[in-house]
Amino acid sequence: MVMSSAPQQEQETVDEPAVRGFLADTASAVKAMKASWLRVALNLKRIRDEELWSYATPACENFEDYAFGVLKLNKYVARRMLKAMDYTSSKRPDMVHDVSDRLERGEEVVVPSYQVVNNLRLAEEKFEGREEEFQALESKVFDEGIGRVTFKREVDGMLPPRTEGPGIMETPVDRVQPEGTPDLDRLMGRLRDIQQDLGRLGVSSESSELFSRLLDSLEAEKV
Repeated sequence: MVMSSAPQQEQETVDEPAVRGFLADTASAVKAMKASWLRVALNLKRIRDEELWSYATPACENFEDYAFGVLKLNKYVARRMLKAMDYTSSKRPDMVHDVSDRLERGEEVVVPSYQVVNNLRLAEEKFEGREEEFQALESKVFDEGIGRVTFKREVDGMLPPRTEGPGIMETPVDRVQPEGTPDLDRLMGRLRDIQQDLGRLGVSSESSELFSRLLDSLEAEKV
């Protein structure tokens, strides 16, 4: 009787210390990537303010020509990063001035995304009279580096849901139905309301991301 058996494939030995080192290196790279927007925004601010773009190529007639034509950077992204950098500078000046040096030294740096910083900036007016709550939210953004999903969940938990009747806060101006010709602020407020409602319905993250990108793009239009 001939015994036949399929050769067992030897399981590849995994070098766990090397894998852990690779994972740690990837995590550090992601943190550096998230923090890099602040460096970019600082450089863009100087290039814009000192008109250094004029030294790039003869085709550059303004800052946006440089950002889009030379850097291939979407002008809306550039505007959003600059707005987020200005707001970060007003809230955490040390973060703006020290982040580059700390990254080069290999130190751990918590830097929120520019999208979350802009969302925090837009949310601040809704916390009028609730400064302690806003400071807690601000700390979660700048000290913990929370992402957009967590930020939205925090805000939804702090602010009362939109209702027709009176609540503990007056209805924010950007939630009031416009009279006559609508303006961009009011339209964006209505879009944020729809986004919140979709979040409560549990729509996919892809759909929520589409709304976030639309709002980011519209926000960049407000110069």
